[in-house]
Amino acid sequence: MNSVLVVAREAEVRELLQELLNDSCIVLAAESESQALRMLGSTAVDLIFMDSVPFGPEALDVMRNLKESAPDAAVVLLTASQDKELLYEATKAGVWEVVSRPLEVRSLRETLDKVLERQHLLKEIKFLRSQVRRNHEVQPQGPSFQPRGPESRLLLPGHSAWMSGIYYRELSRKLSRAIAHIFDLSKLSELVVESLLEIFGAGRIVLMLEDEKKGFFKPLAYLGYSETLMKRIERVSFSSLTSWLAKRGQILKRVDLTTKVDISEALRIKEEMDLLECEMVIPLLARGRLLGFLALGSKLSGNEFYSEDLEILTMMANYMALAVENALLYQEISLQKSHNENILRGIISGVIVVDKEGKITTFNRQAERILRLSARKVIGESIQRVGSVFADIMFKALREGEVSIRKEILNPINKAPLGISTSLLNDEEGQIIGAIMVFTDLSRLKKLEEKVRYLERQAFWSKLASSMAHRVRNPLVAIRTFVNLFPQKYQDEDFRSRFYNLVNMEVNRLNEIIEKLIEFAQPPELNIREENVHLVLKEVLQLFEKELVAANIKVVKNYSDSSIAVPMDSERVKEAMDNVVKNAIEAMPQGGTLTLSTSDLDSRPGGLEEANEFFQIQIEDTGCGIPEEHLSEVFTPFFTTKTQGLGLGLSISQRIVSDHGGSIRVSSVENQGSKFFIFLPKKKGSSNVHHPHS
Repeated sequence: MNSVLVVAREAEVRELLQELLNDSCIVLAAESESQALRMLGSTAVDLIFMDSVPFGPEALDVMRNLKESAPDAAVVLLTASQDKELLYEATKAGVWEVVSRPLEVRSLRETLDKVLERQHLLKEIKFLRSQVRRNHEVQPQGPSFQPRGPESRLLLPGHSAWMSGIYYRELSRKLSRAIAHIFDLSKLSELVVESLLEIFGAGRIVLMLEDEKKGFFKPLAYLGYSETLMKRIERVSFSSLTSWLAKRGQILKRVDLTTKVDISEALRIKEEMDLLECEMVIPLLARGRLLGFLALGSKLSGNEFYSEDLEILTMMANYMALAVENALLYQEISLQKSHNENILRGIISGVIVVDKEGKITTFNRQAERILRLSARKVIGESIQRVGSVFADIMFKALREGEVSIRKEILNPINKAPLGISTSLLNDEEGQIIGAIMVFTDLSRLKKLEEKVRYLERQAFWSKLASSMAHRVRNPLVAIRTFVNLFPQKYQDEDFRSRFYNLVNMEVNRLNEIIEKLIEFAQPPELNIREENVHLVLKEVLQLFEKELVAANIKVVKNYSDSSIAVPMDSERVKEAMDNVVKNAIEAMPQGGTLTLSTSDLDSRPGGLEEANEFFQIQIEDTGCGIPEEHLSEVFTPFFTTKTQGLGLGLSISQRIVSDHGGSIRVSSVENQGSKFFIFLPKKKGSSNVHHPHS
């Protein structure tokens, strides 16, 4: 059974790894470096899991000390660090694998299996070689002992025939199985060169891999070479050698240069093999492409590489090429994954991704922060683990195809408002493979909106008070003037008559202002019934029939084909349309065209939160238009550019329409005319539209 040492300050991490490893390993746990070193002094271990929080230079020193105490143990680092320089230094310090935090059980299991298989393979190689040496020491020496058959040539360097081809094949099989589970290119290359050097007893080995960007091959892993030589050959193209390997796809031995290679090429290839100080090169081919090659030095025993060696090397090279190709693909995918994870970490919204069964596959940092849940605890679990509100929304998307767009819910943890959108994930054939949910904490936005509404209300009431004071002051000035003159001119009958008429008129104006204000601020309760919009428009036009004829205004009707019944208080809607039509007539004193259009809208107009369908009424004139600087104020109470009127008509129209759950918009071009758009919902429902006076 394998022995594993877990070094972690956090008890939670130690307990997680102990629970994961107890079934298959002897687990030792330490919470400090000193405790770990004491354990290593008395117990041999195959694997060390080191949790480093935080990860820095001190942690590197700890790893070096652990590796020095247990040189044969593989070290796996658990860290959340993304510092590439530190991670590179960790690899140089002896770390075999890095597992990113937050920890995932599946990732830990895969790492454990991969590292233990590698350790087991290296143990077997060393054991078999030790057996060969022991066997060689007890074998009879001299001419009386002469191995026969194929086994006579299948010897490990300097040893007897005890190790036959069976052991070669067994080792190659186990090596192939081990490398099939390694997707880290540097780890794969290290294991390959380490194992081949041990198996074949060569003096040196280097794995050269193609650098597609630079267009030549460079050393990825090596043993038995100086670092100076490796740096020098990084700038060598090896074009002749790689060209021959790509064309022939065969192992090339130095002794075969005179028989297998054309004379014109042989000299150049020999120079390149001299530079590599190798006796043979083995191509790594995948799908007809040369990914790289292995350069192997002479056997330390001085023996040749026999045909059986070449057969095993060819078989191993095929496995290695596939493993390298997979590692390259994995590297590309890992880079893309890392890029996506960086995006997920950087965005301000929470992101949850589930598979088609509702199991969580992605849970980013913002999701952790907003929902106060650890990704490590929820990834791999059902979405119900996050809460029934989120589960209901996700399962509606997965099972019914019902996606949410800017849906607002309350966070079940702190009752903060969340804005949620969901989308389905489909494969190339259009089949649903999962769903994604993006959600944002709206607390700050709501506070800002409330502040904006408060400022709007302040500005609205300030403007209203100013406009109202202006409107009230005019009649009061006239009344006050006559009141001041009244004692002096009381005997003047003509003055008394004019005083009576003027005061009566101005009091009526004041009363009209007050009544309009009451109607605007406290509108009567709506009496909603299904009404035909076209009949309501007909009554509005009948009311203005004389004014239209007198002003020489032509009426054009562009009504939709269907007679739409819309829920409304017909008297209030007529009042809203009266104000718009009256404005249109006043804008065309010299005549023109008044166009009334109606149409169905299948989607909601922008700014309306209700998901109802709407009916649109458009009232267009060819009058003087509204200056651009006044467009934003046309619905403000008491705003008017006319000499007559209070400037409350359009404000009241807007209030009536919004009370019906609709909206009113205007577009205008000066000297060309104006268009008013009234949107009324075709289904009953209250309005969520914000108005500053509400």
